[in-house]
Amino acid sequence: MNLSRHSGRRPGFTMLELIVAIAVLGTAMVVVAQTSFWSFRERGRNASRQLALELAANALETASALPFAGLTADWAAAQQLPDSVAESLSDGRLVVRVEDVPAFRPCRKVTAEVHWKVDRLVPESVRLTTLIGPSTLAIKGGSP
Repeated sequence: MNLSRHSGRRPGFTMLELIVAIAVLGTAMVVVAQTSFWSFRERGRNASRQLALELAANALETASALPFAGLTADWAAAQQLPDSVAESLSDGRLVVRVEDVPAFRPCRKVTAEVHWKVDRLVPESVRLTTLIGPSTLAIKGGSP
């Protein structure tokens, strides 16, 4: 006497089950691919932004290392991106300005801006500003 009952069907998956499984796997693969692409692109944008911030900070550090008399608009106009960096930032340029600020005399305001384009389309920029004064100040009526 045979106690097991077989309906004559082979064990396995139906066509509907296979189609649903493939659809779920395909959807998951698309989501993973989009997330990977977004992550890779965002990583590149962050690297460019970090590089631009470092360049602007270096320009301000260079300005603070100069003698106060050398901190002029001519010096600022001569500042450029290093050649090694120019290829990393698409359409990159460094703009440095030196301004006298009457409210903070005898200090000068130094601004360093780095402009570039992300994916050669979207313009980005960073701007850092500082006040730099002479290392010694003459005080009226004071002794040397």
